[in-house]
Amino acid sequence: MKSKNILYITTLFFVISAFNSPAENTKNQINSDSKTEYLKAEIKLLEKEKINLKNQKKISEAGHNNPYDMIEDFLIAENSRDFDYIFGFFSSYIRRYYGHTRPTYYSLRNLYQKAWKVNSYSKNTLLDIDEINNNVFLVKIQYKWRKYNSTKLNSKRDLLKFVLDEDDRIIEVYSIN
Repeated sequence: MKSKNILYITTLFFVISAFNSPAENTKNQINSDSKTEYLKAEIKLLEKEKINLKNQKKISEAGHNNPYDMIEDFLIAENSRDFDYIFGFFSSYIRRYYGHTRPTYYSLRNLYQKAWKVNSYSKNTLLDIDEINNNVFLVKIQYKWRKYNSTKLNSKRDLLKFVLDEDDRIIEVYSIN
């Protein structure tokens, strides 16, 4: 898989170079080399994440024994970017997803897809979970993301509120920062 991606990137580079003038090729060689190195590094990172997500998904498919496991599995599901997998964590009576009230399957799917189109990489890391009431939890996460046209890896901590139903499905999730 790795060699196919490198071959693809290299082939793409040569095809693009063939259509540029020699002066442009010389001027852009440095930029192309750094972009190729960036793409190689990005591919390695994504391959590692893909392996981690497959392993984590296998673990979470075994089921969650308590709300803490469910919340952790939900964050893992979001990292997978598999909407149908993610949607399985929501109650059929969902009331709130961040700033959206009473979202439907389709509106949630559109929100996730819009975020994924903007960010080439995103990851939630669970830091802490505190139960504040029956089925109400405060969840501290570290959120990292990279926009498609950027090499900068952004990061922020967030405090989320999760409200679960009696089956440990998400009724509400939103940031309280």
